[in-house]
Formats: sequence, C-alpha cells, structure tokens
Amino acid sequence: MLILKRSMKTTKNPPKDQGGRRVPFFLRPFSHISRFLRQVSPQSLLGRSFLIMALPIILAQGATSYVFFNHHWDTLERRLAITLANEMVMLVQAEAKAHPHVPDMAAALDIDFTRSTPSSKTDTRHSVLGWLTSLFDQEGMLRRELESRLPYPLTVETSKSWVRVTVFLPQHQITLSTTPKKIFSSTVFVYVLWSVGLCILLVVVAWGFMRNQMHPIRDLAMAAEAFGQEGTPKRLKPRGALEVRKATRAFNTMQDNILKNVAERTEMLAGISHDLRTPLTRLRLALEMTPEDIKQDMLPDVLEMQAMIDSYLAFARDDQGEDWQCVELRSFLDTLASSFEVEKLKILPSDSVNVRAKPLLLRRCLVNLINNALTYGTLCTLSIQGHKGYVDITVADNGPGLTPEAFERAKTPFVRLEDERPVVAGHVGLGLSIAEDIAKRHGHPLRLEAENAKGANITLRLSPW
Repeated sequence: MLILKRSMKTTKNPPKDQGGRRVPFFLRPFSHISRFLRQVSPQSLLGRSFLIMALPIILAQGATSYVFFNHHWDTLERRLAITLANEMVMLVQAEAKAHPHVPDMAAALDIDFTRSTPSSKTDTRHSVLGWLTSLFDQEGMLRRELESRLPYPLTVETSKSWVRVTVFLPQHQITLSTTPKKIFSSTVFVYVLWSVGLCILLVVVAWGFMRNQMHPIRDLAMAAEAFGQEGTPKRLKPRGALEVRKATRAFNTMQDNILKNVAERTEMLAGISHDLRTPLTRLRLALEMTPEDIKQDMLPDVLEMQAMIDSYLAFARDDQGEDWQCVELRSFLDTLASSFEVEKLKILPSDSVNVRAKPLLLRRCLVNLINNALTYGTLCTLSIQGHKGYVDITVADNGPGLTPEAFERAKTPFVRLEDERPVVAGHVGLGLSIAEDIAKRHGHPLRLEAENAKGANITLRLSPW
C-alpha cells in the first residue's frame, strides 16, 4: 500500500499552461504573473503586434532619457549652479570688504548689482517638505551652494525672466539679478522635444505599418466566417506577408474543394432520389389495380418510401441564390401558421420586430422544427424574444423531451433517436440536420434550452435588420 501511494504521488500531473504544455519547474512561481499579463495584454493580433513593436521603442527611449537626465542633465545643471554661486560669492565678499569696483565686476559677469537699505530679513529656514522639494530644482541647488559658502542670510527667487538673490549684510542688503540661462540649460527642452516627438513618430509609423499588414488577415477571417455561415465563396487576392499569401491561397483551394465535394454529394443524392420516383410511381399505379386487402398491406410501405425520398430531395436542394431580406417576424409567423392546424400550433403575442434573413430558408427551418415538434407532441408553441443585438424564436413542444447529448446527435444527418424517442415511419433523420444548417447560415446554431421533462424547447437566433 505504501508503494502504491508513492507511485500515485510521483505520477501527479504538473501544472500546464493554456496550450496544454507543461510549465517548466523554474517558471511555476511566475505563473500568476504570466496569467495577469495575459489578461491585461491586448487580445487582437493588431494590438499584440503593435505592442511588440512599440514597447521596445518606448522602453529604449525611456531608458535613454533616464540616463541623460540622471547624468548629463543633472551634472550640467549642477555645474551651472556652482559657477553662478562662485560669481555671486565673489561679489558678496568684495561688497563686504567695501571694494569700490563691485558694480563694474558684476556688470562684467552679466549680473545686475543693486544696493538698498536694510529691510526685514526674510526667514530663510525651510520646512522638511520644502527642503526635500528644493533638492530637485535649480533654485534649491543654487541656494544650497550659496548658503554653504556665505555666512549671511539670503533669499533666492526665480521666474521665467530672471533669477534674483538677496543677501542681507550687517549694514545693508544687496540684490544680485541675472538671466535664467545662467542656471537653466535650454538644450534640455530641445532634447525632450525631439526625443518625445521622435518616439511618437515611430509609434505612429509602427501602428500604420502593422494595421496595413493586418488587412489581409482580417479579410481572410471575414471570408472564412461568411463561407462557414452562408456557404458563399469569396476568392481572395493573395497580398501581404509571405505567410499570409500562402494562407490565402490555401483558403481559396479549400473553398474550391469543399464546394466540389458538396456539389458531387448533392447531385448524387438528388439523382438517386429522382430516379427512385419513377418506379415508385409505377408501384402506386399497380396498387390501384390490386385487390383492396393487398392494397391496404402495401400502401403504407409505399407512402413511407415516398416520404423518405421527399426528405432526401429536401436535403439535397440548394437555395444559395436567395438574397438577404428584411423580414417582419410577426406577420411571417402568422403566414406560416396558416399551413398547420390551429389547435396544434400556438403563437404567443409579441411586438413587431424586423430580422435579417433569407425567407425561403427561414420557412424551411421553422417548418422542420414545427413538424418535428408535432410529430412527438400534440402542441407546438412559438414565441419571440427580442434582445439587444439579436432576436430569438423558440419552438416548444409537449413531447417526451430531449437531453443535450441526444439533441447534438439528432442534428447529425441520417441519425434517428430510437432510444430517446419513438420511431416514426417515413422519418430518416434529416429534419433537425436541415434546420441546423439553415440556422448556421443565419449566424447561430440551434440551441436547446434547459432540459424540460415535458417537452423540448429549441431556439433559433437571428440578427435584427
């Protein structure tokens, strides 16, 4: 027993990703991060391709800007602040020693020098928040350089047009003013403008290029969807990347092969069914001349064969030439109900709604569903439910009902449910198959609602006009 438990532990399946592949053991701790990235990443091919191209550009530009601002720009601004601080410290020290040529020295350094009477000294102490903020601007950098070299209180003010430093000497105060270019580097903004503009330009070019490459793939997907739903072929011109051209050629070849196989099958089935009608007609004529007792024994078999041949011909009939039309559903169902007995078919009241459909195909689909419901039940109920973006027609009966597994098998051609439902003469298992094919041409397969012990509820979904 111990050996069995050990073997069961060792055969435990390791975690797998969405593709069913086993996740390497060194990547298992990052599975949650990978799952989160899949959720937040774009779902479309265009979005993912654009992200693959744009993200490295943005990251490279961000890293370059970070290195520039943390090394070149920061060093340049610090040197400018130190240079201006040295010039102002020299002027303040000369003024404190009463040097007679301080204004001339300031003018030579492109600094405006002004003496004034003493005024109330501004408190130069800063709060903790102000001190932390000053660490990241040029004003704070200049202030720190001056305060570390001068024993006098001072204030530093900056604006877009000037930089002003006021130093409070014991006898008077002096004001030193200069232009911002001596402390601010204008090349930084030029660099930011060019880097951001170039990054935006590259991202726009990448978006346009990827969008142009996605057009053939989008056309291929739309053609495949139209061919799968409506069966209408659309030959595509190979364009785009080499792999996309190859996929387009393969799609065109696949359409031709499918249409050829369907045409051969349809022609064969229609030919066989049509040829069988001639001897069947002769049998019926011969039965009319036979005694009544023999006629009563053979006529049900002949009628059953006639119903089977009619089913084969209906299955083989091609209605591809019909155009899409706007169908007013309420009046369409009222017209359809006139072909059935009033006490067996009931249409629940509903509002008027227009749907996009092929009328002949839609009529065949609903007739098959109604006949199927009346074959296994005594009452068929039609109801219309309008929703946002689609319209549902529900065909309900009071028969023995269907399980989801039996419903899927019943939609297969020539399959009859002898176990779930009683065998009906003349039925060859094509009613639901034809209805399913027509429903798919209208965009959605037939759906079986929640299993009901008193009958089956089959829903046909249509698109609004």
